[in-house]
Amino acid sequence: MTESFWVVPQAPTMRTPLSILREQAAGLTRATSGILDGEVTTKRDTDSDDLTIGLSIKVPALNNYVYHVLEYRQPITLYPGMLWVRINSEFHEVADEAELVRLLRDVLSSDEVQHIVQALWAQARELV
Repeated sequence: MTESFWVVPQAPTMRTPLSILREQAAGLTRATSGILDGEVTTKRDTDSDDLTIGLSIKVPALNNYVYHVLEYRQPITLYPGMLWVRINSEFHEVADEAELVRLLRDVLSSDEVQHIVQALWAQARELV
């Protein structure tokens, strides 16, 4: 048998940006009893190998209307990454998990995003 030279470290305990965004998507779906559906998408940049993770609000009752809230672009090492926020078209450099969580809390609880959620929820409830 040939000797393996791979040194595989223990699996890390930190949450990835993908898992954090999935948690937030699931939270929106739960909070609105599925009337609004938090949706996470991923795409790979073939030029750089970066991963772009999008967080959107999908409204099944409105012909699956999708409002794209934000995107996080990460290198294969997770951080530092870049967060793009649609409501103000701003980019934020993200150094680590704690900063990503702080920025997400600020964006998702902002008055602007609350207004969008309220408007989409009101329209969808009329059709359910």
